[in-house]
Amino acid sequence: MDHKQQILAMHARFINEVVKCSQNPERQAELEQHLKQAEENGWTALVSAVRQMLKGRRDAELLNSLDEEDQTIAESILLGMQNPATLPDPDAKPDPAMAAPGASLDDPHRRQRQSPGTAADLRDGRTDE
Repeated sequence: MDHKQQILAMHARFINEVVKCSQNPERQAELEQHLKQAEENGWTALVSAVRQMLKGRRDAELLNSLDEEDQTIAESILLGMQNPATLPDPDAKPDPAMAAPGASLDDPHRRQRQSPGTAADLRDGRTDE
């Protein structure tokens, strides 16, 4: 599993939920809940980019201001919006031996933010960290 695949595995549930909710007008409130939760967990740049995508923005400049992890997640969301077959497996398990940036508790550069997660994760008491 390469670095990008690791990031996608860590955040596959969030990516899938954002794409599925964005394509169903009846799930807009749920989508907003996912984005609000991600924002509260410190993913403000990613959420800002996703909101712009939802308004129709698709240019590469949108991704340029994001860090590598956010960019990987945002690219997957964009691709998933265009072709749901490209979405990562929501049940994928990250390789613990190859922790994504900010995922390892031992990483001295660990981010001070939680996984964007999903409402279901919170409800079920699950997190990616």
